[in-house]
Amino acid sequence: MVRWADAVLMRIPEEYLNQLRSAGLLVSAPLPDKHVTPSCVRVAKPAHIPGNGLPERARTWGPFGDVVVDTPLLDFFHKEGTWHVVGHDYWPGPGPGDFHDEWSTPEDAIADILAFFFGDPARMNAKSKESRTSASRKTVR
Repeated sequence: MVRWADAVLMRIPEEYLNQLRSAGLLVSAPLPDKHVTPSCVRVAKPAHIPGNGLPERARTWGPFGDVVVDTPLLDFFHKEGTWHVVGHDYWPGPGPGDFHDEWSTPEDAIADILAFFFGDPARMNAKSKESRTSASRKTVR
C-alpha cells in the first residue's frame, strides 16, 4: 500500500495556473516538499472580482495582506496521473460543502475550479456559515 506522503506528485505546469490567473483568481506558490501534498497550490477569488463569494469568509491574502478574498480556498494538485480539486474546511471531515473531485485531465480540473468560483453558486453556498450552522443543528440530537 502506498502512503499518501510517498505518492508521486507533479508540479502543475504554468500554462494551467495561468488559465486560473487569467480568470482573475489568485494562485499560491506550490506548497513545500515536506507538506503532505507537496506542489499543491491554493486558489481563491479576490472580493473585487465578480463571481461567487461568501462575505462572511472574507480575509486577506498574501504576505502583506493587501488583497481581500471572499471565498473558501481550493487545493489543486496532480498525483499519480489524476488531477485533484479539493475544498475541505472540516477536520477530520468531510463537513457541509466539503468535496474532493478527481479528474483525468487538467482541462477538466480547471473547468471544475472555474465553475466553483464563477458558475452555479450552490457548491460555494454549501460552505456558507448558514449552511454549516443548519447542518450542525441537524446532527445534534
